[in-house]
Amino acid sequence: MSADLGYLRDLGPSALLALDRLIPRLMPGTNIWARAIAIRSALAAQLLSMQGDWRSWSWRTQRLKDYLAMEEVVSAPPTRHNDTVSGREVS
Repeated sequence: MSADLGYLRDLGPSALLALDRLIPRLMPGTNIWARAIAIRSALAAQLLSMQGDWRSWSWRTQRLKDYLAMEEVVSAPPTRHNDTVSGREVS
């Protein structure tokens, strides 16, 4: 799988959702996986640092902040509870 992580990084916090879809498809422990995790962390920190200035508020930014508040950390290993893995049904 080839991913242009530099391009996603340059897109800024709006690329968080794309990274969250990409990271589970990467092999944990590989260089590209570690780089994707680092970029996601940096973009999340960048988004959260925008909270101080009310003039930077936008509907998109608020939705991204709400998404971050509700989503699990992507790099965390899945947890298994009975018939679910990280809250999803296992068949």
